[in-house]
Amino acid sequence: MLLAHFTLADRLDVLQDLLLKADCWTTQVVIEELRSGARTRPELVAACEVDWLAATLVILHIDHTRTT
Repeated sequence: MLLAHFTLADRLDVLQDLLLKADCWTTQVVIEELRSGARTRPELVAACEVDWLAATLVILHIDHTRTT
């Protein structure tokens, strides 16, 4: 929700400055939630379009085997 809050405040520039030396990424799920929210809050699209934020698809592998 951090992305949404900075976007709605029109301060993605401040978030970028705060994260200047960090690798910035989010999941595809978050991008999809922002786009979905943009139906009622069009300004949320801006968070999906910044070039300093990479969207990644996170795939979790859960090992269900147990060792005794």
